[in-house]
Amino acid sequence: MASIGDRYSARWGELVLSGRMDQSPAICDLRVDPTCAFDRGEVLPSAARAIFRRTVRFDLATRSPVEKREPATVDPETNAALTVWGAGE
Repeated sequence: MASIGDRYSARWGELVLSGRMDQSPAICDLRVDPTCAFDRGEVLPSAARAIFRRTVRFDLATRSPVEKREPATVDPETNAALTVWGAGE
């Protein structure tokens, strides 16, 4: 399994599932299409679902926890400037 940003790819034997988190994944069979040029989702729906579920499970298990950030301390002059730009309180 590999991911970068919102893109991911997972391989199970000769099957490769790839896509973006906001779109339906594509699956290919390297035995019949070594370049992964054609989506075989209609032919392999069960395999696509199984690999996708495993990919999501792996992603959730290995995702880094969101770090809590310390609130910024802003002096009154900077806060006034931010307010002028619509970012202040």
